[in-house]
Amino acid sequence: MTRSISIALILLVLSGVSHAFQPSVPSTAHRSVTSGGKASSSALFDYVPKWKKKETLADSAGDMSEEDKGLMGIIPVIFKQGNETRRTLASPGQPLSFVAAQAGQSIRYGCKKGECGTCECMANGKWIRPCVETVPDWAPGQELVLNIKELKNKSTSSGKFYSVKSFFMGFYNNFVGMFGFVKQRKAAKKNWQERQEYEHLVKVLTAEKKAARLAKEAEDAEELKLEIAAVLKKEAEAAEAQRVKLTAEVAEEREAAGVHQIR
Repeated sequence: MTRSISIALILLVLSGVSHAFQPSVPSTAHRSVTSGGKASSSALFDYVPKWKKKETLADSAGDMSEEDKGLMGIIPVIFKQGNETRRTLASPGQPLSFVAAQAGQSIRYGCKKGECGTCECMANGKWIRPCVETVPDWAPGQELVLNIKELKNKSTSSGKFYSVKSFFMGFYNNFVGMFGFVKQRKAAKKNWQERQEYEHLVKVLTAEKKAARLAKEAEDAEELKLEIAAVLKKEAEAAEAQRVKLTAEVAEEREAAGVHQIR
């Protein structure tokens, strides 16, 4: 019974995985129907997901002039990035980051403070940082040309939440993560052993210092005891000598008093 349930669960999982890798069929609103009434095979994959990037106003109105676009400014600004060129108009003092967004130009920023240099580009033969720079106050009509660094990786969307590559990359990432966990575990174990050895050494050194301190205190106490005994002995000898002296003096006085009475 248990074996049958296990086999059924395995078959269910396999069927779910095979179904997951089948291409998603677009809705009827996106299908194109041929004259024969059947959906075209090439149109089945024309589905455009909602999360795909929408084209900007600069892309949709790229063939229009600056006046037709409603742009205002006296200084033409040209953005060059690889084989792409974008044009717009700007006013003196306008931030270049706003001008780039107005033109639909993508610039990679970092700190947005002009410190990291991520957005650095060449502007009319001079290196500037668009995140903090503004449009210079030039004569009307003088062009400002910015050569933007090309982006190494441009994000693209496959139109699906999953793919065969992402499935195997998931297994790969999990394997790398497990390998990293094992490696970190070994390093943590070694660090823990070193810390335990260091703590044991500290305990040994502390015990040795404590024993030496106690021995020194005992030795000092013994020396103090001997000094006190010597002082007490000396005082006792002095007291004994004083007593003998006083006794002799009293005896002499008594003898002298007796002789005087006899006379």
